[in-house]
Amino acid sequence: MDRAEMRAGDGDRDAVAGVDGDWGFFWPLWVAGPWGVILVWQTISGLSNDEPRKWHAKNERKKLKKEQKRERKELDE
Repeated sequence: MDRAEMRAGDGDRDAVAGVDGDWGFFWPLWVAGPWGVILVWQTISGLSNDEPRKWHAKNERKKLKKEQKRERKELDE
């Protein structure tokens, strides 16, 4: 089997690694790495500051306000 036959199935890898098939520099890591660190940092800081409870309380206030507005509208009719 010659080199051309061996590389026939490597089209997908070449598309990701580059035309020459060199895996030395995988550019998405420069995007995914820092972005992943930011997302993990935000998740940890949000959980440590009790953000899910605050989010739930805010949604409950909005729901109550909407319900009160609907009741006032019904009384006006």
